[in-house]
Amino acid sequence: MNKDLFLKAAPILNQIQENGFEAYYIGGSVRDYLMNRPIHDIDITTSASPDEIESIFDYTIPIGKEHGTINVVYQNENYEVTTYRAEGEYKDHRRPDEVYFVRDLYKDVERRDFTMNAIAMDTDFTIRDYFGGYEDIKQKRIVTVGPAEERFTEDALRILRGLRFKSQLGFDIEDDTYNAMKNRMADTAYLSIERIIVELTKLLNGKDVAHVYPLLLELNFFDYVPFFKNYKMSHIHICKPISLEFMLAVMMFKQPENNGALAKLKISNDMKKKVKMYCSIFEKLETLSDKKALRLLVYDYG
Repeated sequence: MNKDLFLKAAPILNQIQENGFEAYYIGGSVRDYLMNRPIHDIDITTSASPDEIESIFDYTIPIGKEHGTINVVYQNENYEVTTYRAEGEYKDHRRPDEVYFVRDLYKDVERRDFTMNAIAMDTDFTIRDYFGGYEDIKQKRIVTVGPAEERFTEDALRILRGLRFKSQLGFDIEDDTYNAMKNRMADTAYLSIERIIVELTKLLNGKDVAHVYPLLLELNFFDYVPFFKNYKMSHIHICKPISLEFMLAVMMFKQPENNGALAKLKISNDMKKKVKMYCSIFEKLETLSDKKALRLLVYDYG
């Protein structure tokens, strides 16, 4: 298991603790450490308030102070330190009406999405696992923290996140969790297209996408997403990881009568250019008649 990034961040936790507060590693980094997967970012959770964190460290950036997150700059590295927090009601299925800070780690982790993401770990690599997340990791299953229906009603993006985790990790989705996804999928219509695109891009690149894409169809996910709902997504088959741009190009090339407007997806200009490039390649592939034409195509597009 790779401990390097945790050891680099340990002085942050130690300094918080020396000032009388709790501090733990939390979330995806702990999950990936327990799975012996590559770790890219370290998230830290603490009982200290944002003001207290700013008083403890010399160099901080209040990147999300109103939500409890302070960026601590230490040895030219940035670490997100977030205060334990609880949340009010989610009336729009996207974000809580109120966030308030607490001093209890349990209160913080009980609001998280899946058990595997609700495991805290200290600098001695001892875990605090209130919801059986480590066992779920070992059993390779995706389970919500608490009642699945409640978690998805609060934030419908968690439905897509759960499917994305299945695609990336190859885990099974626990039955109650999957049934709740089915019951609450219509709530994804409330989500911003930007948040959906981020998750869908990762999902399509996952190693288990061939098994997850049919679930998207079964759950009628695309019926609630701008642009996609204009296409017959059941006509698209995915057998291995692909980019979002490639899938969009296939959709547009194979179903030109739908004439979808990429602007609805609010993707970057670079992504739009890639989609158009793929469409152009598909058109030219149909006209190739000899090796010289193929060589010219490769020369033009790489």
